[in-house]
Amino acid sequence: MAGAKETPRQKMIGMMYLVLTAMLALNVSKELLNAFISVNESMVTTNKNFDTKLNDTYTQFENMTVGDDPEAIKWYKKALEAKAMSDSLVDYLIDVRMEVILGVEGPKNEYYYNDTTEQIDSARLRNVPLDEIKGLDRYSEPTEYFLGQEGFDNGEAFKMKELFQRYRQQIKEIVKPKDSAYLQIGLQTGGKYKNRESEGTQDWEQYMFSHTILAADVVILNKYIAEARNAEFDVLTKLMSYVGAEAFKFNKIEAKVIPEKRNVFSGDEYKAQILVAAFDTTESPKVSYRMGIDSLTSAMMANATSVIGEQGIVNIGIPTNSLGLGEKKFAGVIFIKDPVNPDKFKQYPFNSSFNVSEPAATIAADAVNVFYAGIPNPLSISIPNVPPSDIICQKVSGSAVITQRNGNGALYYVKPTEDKPTSKIKYDSIILQASARIDGQLVSMGKKEFRVIEAPSPSITIAGGYTNNSPASRSELADYKSKNPAFITASPKDPLFESPDFIYTVESYEVSYNAGGYINTERVTGNGVSSGLRSIILARSPSETLTFKNIRIKYPSGQTRNYDGGNIDLILR
Repeated sequence: MAGAKETPRQKMIGMMYLVLTAMLALNVSKELLNAFISVNESMVTTNKNFDTKLNDTYTQFENMTVGDDPEAIKWYKKALEAKAMSDSLVDYLIDVRMEVILGVEGPKNEYYYNDTTEQIDSARLRNVPLDEIKGLDRYSEPTEYFLGQEGFDNGEAFKMKELFQRYRQQIKEIVKPKDSAYLQIGLQTGGKYKNRESEGTQDWEQYMFSHTILAADVVILNKYIAEARNAEFDVLTKLMSYVGAEAFKFNKIEAKVIPEKRNVFSGDEYKAQILVAAFDTTESPKVSYRMGIDSLTSAMMANATSVIGEQGIVNIGIPTNSLGLGEKKFAGVIFIKDPVNPDKFKQYPFNSSFNVSEPAATIAADAVNVFYAGIPNPLSISIPNVPPSDIICQKVSGSAVITQRNGNGALYYVKPTEDKPTSKIKYDSIILQASARIDGQLVSMGKKEFRVIEAPSPSITIAGGYTNNSPASRSELADYKSKNPAFITASPKDPLFESPDFIYTVESYEVSYNAGGYINTERVTGNGVSSGLRSIILARSPSETLTFKNIRIKYPSGQTRNYDGGNIDLILR
C-alpha cells in the first residue's frame, strides 16, 4: 500500500501485524459474525423506514403545490433534484454491495443464483440477507476490490470518496446559502484516521476497507445508504419550511381534533388526529363546497355553497333532513388572502364525508319478549342503512341454536338448548348481538338480553276432548284405544307462534277410583290406555268419578315434570 517510507523495523512490525491479522481473519468467531448480522438487520430496517418516511414527506410536499402556488412549486422542484441525486448515490452503493458480495461468493450462491435461467437473480442479490452469505469472514477479496493493487489507488473506495465529496457539495447548494452549514449531511471522508495496522495515520479508504471482512463491509455500505437518506430528508424538510414561511403570519395557535370516523359504534374504537392549528383571527376566510363530489373544480364553483368565516375559522353546518340515509361526501375549497399579494387568494382544496343514520339495531322477539326453552323462537333484527344480507345475529352468552328464517339475514329462529333449571321454571338468560358487515368487517350494532323460560303449562284432554269435571261415556273411554293410541294428550294453550317443536308428551299418569269404599290407584306408563285401566273403566257404575293425577309431561325443552294444573275428574255416565 502507498504511504511514507518505513524503516526496516517498521516493515518487519507491519509484516508481523499483517500475518497476525490474516490468522485472526481465518478464525473470526461465530459470535462476532452474529453481531455483524444483527447490526446489519437493524441498518436494513432503518433504511426501509427512511424510505417510507421520505415517500410520505414527498407526498405532503406535493400536496402543498395544489393551487399553483409558485413558491411551493419552485421549492418542490428543488426537492426532486435532491431526490434524484440521493437515489443515484444509493443505487451506486447498492451496486457496490452486490459486486463485493459476488467477488467473495462467486455467481452461484444458491440464494441468488437461478438454476433454471442459469443467471444471477439481481433482485434477490440486491436484498440477500447477511446470514445467507457463506464468506462473511473473508477479507482479501473485499480489500483488493476497494483498494486495488498496492500503490495504484485504483480500487472502488477511491471512486466512492469522490462521489461522496461531490454529493456533499451539490446537496448543500439546493438549500438557501444561510442554511447549508446547518445540514446534517454525513458521508465524511476527509482528514486522517488512526492507523489500525501500525503507528501513524491512514486515509479514509485505508481506514475503512483495509483488511475489513465482508460482513463489516456490507454493514458499512448500508450505513452510508442511511446517511445519504438522512441528508436527503434534512434537505427536504428544510425546503418545505420555505413554502409560505415568510408570508403567512398567525396570531393564534390551538389544538384541533380530527376524527378518523364520523360514526363510532359501541364496541368500536374511536380514533382521531390531534394537532396544532395556527390561524389569523383578523382574517375572514371563505369556504365554498358542494355535496356528493370528491373535488370541487372551477366549473362547479358557481353552484357551490359559500360560507364566510370569522376570526380565521369557517364553521359550516349541513342539514341532513333532505339527504336521506347513508354516507354523504362533500368537497370544497377554502380561500385565504395571499399576504404577499392582498388582491389575490390562495386556494386550499379539501374533501370529507359523514354518515347519516337512524338509531342502531332493533332486536325483537316477534311474539313475546322471552324465549321458550327448546323451541325455535322467531326473532327479527333491523339496522338502518344495512341490507338484511349484511346483518349477522351472534350469541354472546347462554346456550342456543341460531338459524336463519327463509334465508333472510334479518329474520332468525333462536332455540335455547341445554338449559339446567335450578327450580321448576327458572332458566339462564341469553344475550344476543346484532352485527353489521361494514367495509369487510363485522361491527357490533347492539346487544339485548332475553330471559329463557319453560314453555307454559299445556291443556290436558282425555279421550279426544274430555276435560276436568266432564261427563264421560264409559264405552267411549274404554274403546278409545282402538281409535287413537294417545288416550291422554297435552297441547299448547293459545300458542303465541306456530312451531313444529311446540310439542308436549304425556309420559305417565295415575287414575284413582272408588272400589267398595276404598280408593284404589292404577298407574299407567305412556299416554295410552292400559288393559288394566280399560277393565276398571268398564267395571265402574254411572255417576262414579275417575280422578287423573300425577300426570308427568315432557315439555318442548326436554324437561319432564308433573302437570301443575291440578287433578282432572271425569264423571262417568
